[in-house]
Amino acid sequence: MNKLKPFILPLAVLSVFTLTGCGNQDNTSYNKLEERVEQLEQEVASLKKASTDNSINNVDTADSADNTADTPADTSKNSTTDTIESLTKAVDEVTAKADSATPSGNTDEKTTQFFNLKDELDLIDQRLDSYEDYIESQYKQGNHSYDDYRSQKRTLKELEDKLDASEDKLERTFRIDD
Repeated sequence: MNKLKPFILPLAVLSVFTLTGCGNQDNTSYNKLEERVEQLEQEVASLKKASTDNSINNVDTADSADNTADTPADTSKNSTTDTIESLTKAVDEVTAKADSATPSGNTDEKTTQFFNLKDELDLIDQRLDSYEDYIESQYKQGNHSYDDYRSQKRTLKELEDKLDASEDKLERTFRIDD
């Protein structure tokens, strides 16, 4: 045991100095991280305030700009102007067109033809989704009964299934798995 005493004391002192050095680095890093978090929280708060101010002043402008930027002008429809009947007619027309399509031309022309038809199917699908959101909000606001909501939702599901089947057939016809 006496032989180990000269080694234990220097080892303990060395350990204390080593751990103290690590502790200072961690505190420095920790303090830098705390400062950065505070800066980010301030930025978030200022962005929220700016966003709230802008949204109050520009609600109508932002809504119209978003709607025109996301959808082409010839196919944009407000979800409140759609009805189950208009959506059923649109689904019937686009699925008939897609189902009767036959590939023609070279590979590039066939690919373009496929994606044009697929885009038409996708646009109708977006209209269905928008109308589904609309009827859900109407139900939540108490403007529709649960039975009306459920019936319309079931019809929308059938229309979406019809679109999906038509898209699958289109992929098989053009031999493109998208």
